[in-house]
Amino acid sequence: MILALLSLLLLAVATSAQPYYDYTLQGTQKCALINVAMDESGSMFTEQVFLKDVALPGIVSTLQTPAYGFDHVFVCSNGFGNPPANPGVDPDGYRFIGCSDGLTLAILDWSRSFAGTHEDGYTALIKSIDRVPAAIDGVDLAQTCGSMAKNVILVSDEDRDHHTADAGVTQASVVNKIQDRQYVANLIVNVYIGDIDASNLGMRYNYDPAVQAALVPPTYPNEVFVAVKLANGTLDGNYDLVPYTLMDYTGYITNGQGNTVADYATLIENTPGAIWSIQTLRRGILLGQPELSQAFAKAFIDIKTCEIAMCRPPEAGGDPHITTWKNEHYEFHGQCDLVLAKDPDFGNGLGLDVHIRTKIVRYWSYIQSVAIRIGTDVLEIQGNSDSNLDPDYWINFEHLGDLDTFAGCPVTQTTSGPHKRSYQIDLRTKVPGHSLRIDLFREFVRVKLNGEKTAYHQTEGLLGDPITGKMLARDGVTEFADYVDFGIEWQVLPYEQKLFHEMAPPQFPELCLLPEDPRGERRRRLAESEISVEEARRACSALQDSLSIQDCVYDILATQDLDMVGAF
Repeated sequence: MILALLSLLLLAVATSAQPYYDYTLQGTQKCALINVAMDESGSMFTEQVFLKDVALPGIVSTLQTPAYGFDHVFVCSNGFGNPPANPGVDPDGYRFIGCSDGLTLAILDWSRSFAGTHEDGYTALIKSIDRVPAAIDGVDLAQTCGSMAKNVILVSDEDRDHHTADAGVTQASVVNKIQDRQYVANLIVNVYIGDIDASNLGMRYNYDPAVQAALVPPTYPNEVFVAVKLANGTLDGNYDLVPYTLMDYTGYITNGQGNTVADYATLIENTPGAIWSIQTLRRGILLGQPELSQAFAKAFIDIKTCEIAMCRPPEAGGDPHITTWKNEHYEFHGQCDLVLAKDPDFGNGLGLDVHIRTKIVRYWSYIQSVAIRIGTDVLEIQGNSDSNLDPDYWINFEHLGDLDTFAGCPVTQTTSGPHKRSYQIDLRTKVPGHSLRIDLFREFVRVKLNGEKTAYHQTEGLLGDPITGKMLARDGVTEFADYVDFGIEWQVLPYEQKLFHEMAPPQFPELCLLPEDPRGERRRRLAESEISVEEARRACSALQDSLSIQDCVYDILATQDLDMVGAF
């Protein structure tokens, strides 16, 4: 009897002494951590099956593909709402279930208790974040990982049930925990988004996915994830991103149970996280609407994957900085017309071409204009060095022609400062959830291709291969390691359609003009800059992601203009 009690005591000590991850990063590998806090009450069968069989396998398998480049994708599973009398359950109903490197379904062994205990998602979120083991499947997280993308998913059909054991846990403490540990939170909770009968899946508040972990000015709309309806009103299993222009999201989200909006919706304010309607998920699964379930699954997997991978849309802009489909970054300082992207199969065979025209200024260059072809329509947009905001574009080679639509797609023009103008081409009529965005800051042009890689899967050009991320030549086989050679490879050739309204030198066979000793001259000029690196960094400090800050600093030093932060 004594030996048995001693054994139990030793086991308890060993369990309580389990080291937890301290969220330091001392390694070199690229890692992701998905942390799930699941309501284990009796009504949660549908959501547990969705997470276990559809959502988590889809997210993890996608992140494990070469295109995303993760060395480890860790998954941790937690439950809450269990009777405290059950083994392994804390007095507040929380329990840690397990973690795995990759997805092991055994850790998703959520129970469904019908005891009606308290379901406190606040405590579950905090403990899920605090109780990640220091080592998962033999991998020491701190020693192995040089980066860790962290995402926490709360799933519950209740509002917050307070429990005497967690009296000190407040909304502020949950928000601080999520922010301090740099998690992105997604909440599948009991709310309606829009009308009760609407096919709205989820919502992100006033957040631009092109800017990592940062809200944009309030002129940018909230995003609603919506199941796509065909002309006859039936769903087709896909989703779209639809702007909701009213800034107060609380006017669009209503309680499905209790005080869910007040308890949970506020947790993701001023973050890149999202809220999802458990009501819509249940309608798809329980009411025989498989297309709604498919749309929910696609949206959740796509949005989550991009949050975790910190997706930036492939883009080109600034000095010019080019971000590939693989989120790799390089610069090409030549002057010529270049193929940024071309895809003959885009939009069910309409085809897409995006050409950029670059111009050298001393030892650096910038994108002067962009020309886009979809089907038989061509749109050219050019920057303006003057301080006025007058647009400067050609639609099918007509200067300042009607631009309400382009190739049948709505076009929105906005201005947000004395030198800034943006054009948003909404491609939802061709490819739901996709868009092209052109941002102008004075004479500087930035081009972004928003949407999933699958819609651009045949694309080639300066953005690289969407599937492998490789910098491939025109033959689709040869891989480049040198950025200058790669840029020259994608100079517009004579057999390719001329998209700009007028020719400008050089044109092939005359090759792209290159600055003399671009790398050496660039380093020397930057070293001689009248604006210090520290001044440039201070000017760029409002930007949230390190890549944008780095590009911003380079552009300020190159142009000797602190106002260049406005281009970001």
